[in-house]
Amino acid sequence: MSIFPLNLLTRRHRVVRSIDDASRLGVPVLGSISEFDPRPGARLPGDDYPEALEAYYRLTDAVRLPDFHLRGRAIVVTGAASAVGKSTTAKNLATLLARDGSKVILVDADVNRVARRKPGDGTSSSGFAGLLVNQLMLPPNALLHTMDPRLKLLPAGSITASAEGLMLSPRLPHVVNALRDLADYVIFDVATVRRDLHHLTRQADVTLIVVRAGSTKRKEASHAVAALRDANSGLTGIVLNRAPVVITAPKPEQAPAVAQSTDVMEAPERRLEIAVDELLADLEAALSLIRDLRHVDAKEDAHTEREEETELVTMDR
Repeated sequence: MSIFPLNLLTRRHRVVRSIDDASRLGVPVLGSISEFDPRPGARLPGDDYPEALEAYYRLTDAVRLPDFHLRGRAIVVTGAASAVGKSTTAKNLATLLARDGSKVILVDADVNRVARRKPGDGTSSSGFAGLLVNQLMLPPNALLHTMDPRLKLLPAGSITASAEGLMLSPRLPHVVNALRDLADYVIFDVATVRRDLHHLTRQADVTLIVVRAGSTKRKEASHAVAALRDANSGLTGIVLNRAPVVITAPKPEQAPAVAQSTDVMEAPERRLEIAVDELLADLEAALSLIRDLRHVDAKEDAHTEREEETELVTMDR
């Protein structure tokens, strides 16, 4: 069997493709958003994409505050890799929570978007970055208003120093707590999981890791989950973007009531895809086992050769 087609198949299998794949990462899947084209001037899916819109509503329910919660809830939205839709997820989550009557602050905490200013060039600092480096700057003065009076924005901002290491600022807990006091929800849109992210996730109530179906590698997603789990980041969940749509079959008029309520099927292409994924998973596991066995055999052969050489040296003496 040619190894080239096998490599193509296993490479295809190495990405997260479905909600079942996402569920195997070891944390709950809090949202599964099907692909959609947003309306002009908006990011939320329109009425043409009811599955995607309903999925966003379910996601807001998953992160919603209990009635007895006295302080604002801090939510971190990050990506397992680049270009997974984490900013769209953060903005849509903030929009729906505000539309539901909650006071929301959306924070652009992506240090890659912090602007560098020259010393003396206007205000020395602003936005989220400014709050972390300037103790004289107050959070209410850094917020921007939107069309919805319940939703405010905190941009990434600009500073005169390098943005590298901003998450290590000793002011970070103070800034997070100050923002909590100003809203019901504070949503942090953060760059792809990085080494210093745990300084922020430890201050958060919920951390959402966004994964893009058919694009994000399983290894990338696993590393992101492991990094946040090791950092004791509280409740962590997966949001699967561009998830495959499950098609509900029409209900026959004469079918029994029970059969009507459970008659759900997937598209034939999706069933074939699942079968191929399962086959490739078994094949990849078998190949991995073979490689491990060969490695063990090689170590045993090397050990045997060393013992034989030792015996020969002993006999010569």
